Amino acid sequence: MTTNPDKTTTTGKIVAGADLAPKLEASPQEECFPYWCGSLPESPYEGIDIAGINFPKISETLIRRPSTGPAGVDRIRHTGQIYYLSRAQLDLLCQKLPLAVFRFTHRKPDAPKPSRENVPGVQPAPTSSSHIAILLKKPDPDLADNDVRKHATAYVPKVGDRSVCDFIYCVPALNGMRSQDERPPACITETGIRYPAEGTEPTEAPNRGGGSGARPAGTV
Repeated sequence: MTTNPDKTTTTGKIVAGADLAPKLEASPQEECFPYWCGSLPESPYEGIDIAGINFPKISETLIRRPSTGPAGVDRIRHTGQIYYLSRAQLDLLCQKLPLAVFRFTHRKPDAPKPSRENVPGVQPAPTSSSHIAILLKKPDPDLADNDVRKHATAYVPKVGDRSVCDFIYCVPALNGMRSQDERPPACITETGIRYPAEGTEPTEAPNRGGGSGARPAGTV
């Protein structure tokens, strides 16, 4: 017995294959430009995140050793990090920086050092500090009682508070490179944030896999 291929089956619903395929039309990629970002040596933390961008004191490039030599990788340390940032990311950074404050507190000589167990990759300096995000408006009263945002308090400046801009830098990276001696540049308080000039050719970041946000150039 043969089955007529033109005859509609009655076994149940059939979803067309075209409806099961992912939509593969990529959205236009934003133009990105290389920036050298990081934290200055006097920063109280080894790194801090602002607007989705990490500002590390030190980053590393991992180079896998040739198969003919000892197995493993070599770690090359660098000052800060090279990111490829879009104008939209720079806009967000400029919005977030005025809301970021370091509050310094001096521990007593016999006071225990703050634990790093819950703060991976962040090492407090001898003088401890807190990173404070300034609250621009009162919390939404409709938030759930267990939502930490509902119990946030407005920022009240104290003597000794410092802008995070005093401790981090973000400068255009010529040809995607740091300075030759890798000496950190001046802080953002002094340099501001310089946008790419109109007509500047965007730079394609090295392909290091998927992900979103600020894209590092070959470091981890």
